[in-house]
Amino acid sequence: MNKRRNLFKYISGITIILLILLTYSVPIIKAEPATPYSYVVIDRLSGDILLQKNAHELIYPASTTKILTAIVALENSGLSSTMTASAVATGELESGAVRLGLIEGEQMQFYDLLHALLLKSANDVALVIAENIGGSVSTFEEMCNDFAFEKGAINTHFVNPHGLHDDNHYTTAYDLAILADYAMNNYTFSSITSKTDYMLNETTLHPSFPRLVNSNPILGKNDGYDFIVTGIKTGYTSKAKYVLVASARNYDGREVICVVTGCETRLLSGQFSLDLIKQAFNNYQVQSIISSGEIVANYLIDQISIPLAASKQLEYLLPKDSDSWQINKEVTLNDLITPPIYQGDILGEITYSQNDVIIGQSLLVATREYVIDTPINNSLIILTKNQVENLSYHYVWFIISIIWVIIVLSILLILNRFKRRKNRSEDHD
Repeated sequence: MNKRRNLFKYISGITIILLILLTYSVPIIKAEPATPYSYVVIDRLSGDILLQKNAHELIYPASTTKILTAIVALENSGLSSTMTASAVATGELESGAVRLGLIEGEQMQFYDLLHALLLKSANDVALVIAENIGGSVSTFEEMCNDFAFEKGAINTHFVNPHGLHDDNHYTTAYDLAILADYAMNNYTFSSITSKTDYMLNETTLHPSFPRLVNSNPILGKNDGYDFIVTGIKTGYTSKAKYVLVASARNYDGREVICVVTGCETRLLSGQFSLDLIKQAFNNYQVQSIISSGEIVANYLIDQISIPLAASKQLEYLLPKDSDSWQINKEVTLNDLITPPIYQGDILGEITYSQNDVIIGQSLLVATREYVIDTPINNSLIILTKNQVENLSYHYVWFIISIIWVIIVLSILLILNRFKRRKNRSEDHD
C-alpha cells in the first residue's frame, strides 16, 4: 500500500513539474531584419548625399542596369523608331530570366519596348534595344560605360544591357543614384517609370501581350508617409539580392533619389527605402546661411574697423539641427584700397563650403563711410567741395567791401576838393 502511495506521489510530482514547464511563458526573441548592404539618399537639387552606408562599395546591380540602358537608348533613338528582334536577342537566357517572348524577326516600336524594359524588366527586350542602337551588344555596352563615366559614375562597369549576373558587371549605390537622377530629367523615362501598368500594342507576330505591371513595391502614395514615390526600378538576382532605386517628392516640392542594395526580400527593400526617404525629408531642410545685410566681417584701414555686410541672402539644404552643420567660410578682402570709402563700396567676398564643395558666395560691402582730408602741404591746398563753396562766399563779400571803401573814399576826396575850391574862390573875392 505504501509503495502504491509513494508511486502516486512520484507520478503526481512529475506531472506538476511538466505542467509548470509547459505553461511557463518563455520570451520569444525576434530577429531584426537584415539591413541593406549599402544605401544612399541624394538630394536632387544640390546632388548632396543626405544618408549613406557603403555608398561607394561595389555591388551587382541586377535589373537596375536597365536604367542606364534606357537613358542611353533614349538619347540615341527616336520614340517612333521600329526595332527588330534578332536571333541573339531571342536566344537562350539563364534559367528564370524574365522575357517578353519576342520572336526572331518581330518588330516593335521603341516606345513600347521601353515600357517592357522598365515595367516588366524583360531581358530579351534589353538585348533588342542594345543591338538596334549599338549594332551589337558589345558596342552598346561601350556606349553605356562611356556615358556612365561622363555623368560621374566612375565605379560602374557593365558588360550587358539587362543585369543578369556577371562578375565583371558591377556598380555602386552612389553611381546608381546619379545615373537615376540624370535619367529622371528625361520626361519619357520619368513618365514610364511612374506608371503602375501598361498595355503593349500588337505586332505582326503577337496579336496581344499580357498587361505589364510595375514591380516597384512602394510606387505612389504610402500610408503613414507624407511624400509620393515617383519611380524608378527594381532588380534581383541570387547574388545581388533585391535592389531598389526609388525617387520621391514631398509636398514642399523637394525631391530625392534613394538606392538600397543587398536586401533579403523585395518587401524589405521597399520598407528600408521608405524609412530612409522619410529621414531625408524630415531631418533636412533648406535653411538660411546668411541674410542680406548681415554683418559677417570687418575691414581694417588706418586702425579703423569698417563692418562688412553680405550683399545677398544665401540658402542651402542642411540638417535641421544647426549644431551638426559643418560649414567653412572664407573671407577674401580686396587689396590696395585707399580712402575715401563710401557706404555700399565692395570691399571683398565671402565663400561658404561644405566638404570642400562651394555652397554659396556673396560680395561684402561697406556699411559706413571713411573719408579723410589731405593735410596742408606748404602752398598746396586741397579743399573739399564745402570748403570751396565757403571760400567763394567770403571772397565775394571781401571784394564788395573793398569796392564800398573805395567809393566812400572817392566821395570824401571829391567833397574835400570841392570845399577847397570854394574856399579859394571866396578868398579871391
